[in-house]
Amino acid sequence: MRNERLFLLSLAEKECTKQLEKAQKQVKKTSTKLFSMNDMNSTVRQRAMMRARLATDCEEKDRWLNRLMMIRQWKDEIKRDL
Repeated sequence: MRNERLFLLSLAEKECTKQLEKAQKQVKKTSTKLFSMNDMNSTVRQRAMMRARLATDCEEKDRWLNRLMMIRQWKDEIKRDL
């Protein structure tokens, strides 16, 4: 039973890691776009929308990171109980 739990948590950990990497790439991409924006190539509204998008992307990255940390904590608890 414990091995099954560890197996399932390992699968979840892999998926969360993949999603975290994806979210980190999105944050980097959005951050780079926002950094390259200025008065000459974008409007105030476009920059504001990009800042909002960056905030949303950072929140998503943080959610995946928290999930991953929680899964690792559960795995450690199960291993300690063995």
